[in-house]
Order: sequence, then structure tokens, then C-alpha cells
Amino acid sequence: MSTQSTDKSTYLTVEQFRVLKGEHPGRKEQPETKIRRAIADFLKVNGWKVVRIVQSALSEKGIPDLVAIRGGQVVWIEVKTPRGRLSEVQEKFLQELEEHGGWWIVARGVEDVEHLAEPVAPRAKVWALIERGRVLCASAVCDERCSNRAQCVETELILPPGRR
Repeated sequence: MSTQSTDKSTYLTVEQFRVLKGEHPGRKEQPETKIRRAIADFLKVNGWKVVRIVQSALSEKGIPDLVAIRGGQVVWIEVKTPRGRLSEVQEKFLQELEEHGGWWIVARGVEDVEHLAEPVAPRAKVWALIERGRVLCASAVCDERCSNRAQCVETELILPPGRR
């Protein structure tokens, strides 16, 4: 019986594997990439669905790096290094998000999204008058005494503290 190996497989060294994966010795990950990964991991651990938006020629200019969704809440996250600044295009995109009722954060580290680990605020069915993404009035009932009755819609809103 022969003790020689019949294994004809070719094995890679760790160095070869790193090169194959695009990890080149001496090449470090960008600081913004490390921050983005840490933020995404933190949010995932706290129940958020996190989607990384990859910029391409077809992407809308200025779109944030991440979108996080949990319990009906959606937050757009632009990741920056501690000294990084928003470009004019990014500022414009975030302003448009806000005008449409969007919620966004510029995050320079996990500390900037730490508050998102808190439990999702409860929702309540209410009648509301909503104009351009802003709630002008909300009530558990909408009756004939309401001057805005014709424009009210039944919806679910996240109630702020003190109104739960």
C-alpha cells in the first residue's frame, strides 16, 4: 500500500488568495468604507434592513451610501470621514429628500446612528390632513365639526413621545 498522496488539487497560499480577492499587500481599505461597514453591521444587529447603494453611471447624483428600513421607518445615510464634507450635489439631494418627507443622517461613525438602536415608536391609526409630507392635523376621529374633513385621510402615524 502506497503512502504517497494521490491528491492532485492545487492550493493557494494566503498571499495568492488575497491577490485573487483583490486584497493587495500594503493596500488598505478606505476609511469611509470601514465606517460604512461598521454602521451597516451595527444597524443589522439592531433589526434594520440595510441596503448599500453603489454609485454607477445610471445612479442619481448625490444619492446617499446606505438606506436602512425597520418597522416602516426609512432612513437614508450618507457616510463621511470625520473631516469629510458633503458636496453641493449631495446637499441638494438631501434637501430634496427632506422636502419629500424623507429622513436622512450624515454619519461619521457608529455613534451617529446609535439612537436608531432604540425600539421602533408605536404607530396609531388616525385621521390626518397631510400636505407636502407634513402632518397639519391628526385626530383619532374625524367628524362633521372638522373644517378639513374633506381633505383628511385615514393613515398610520408614528406617534411622538407623550402622545402614545
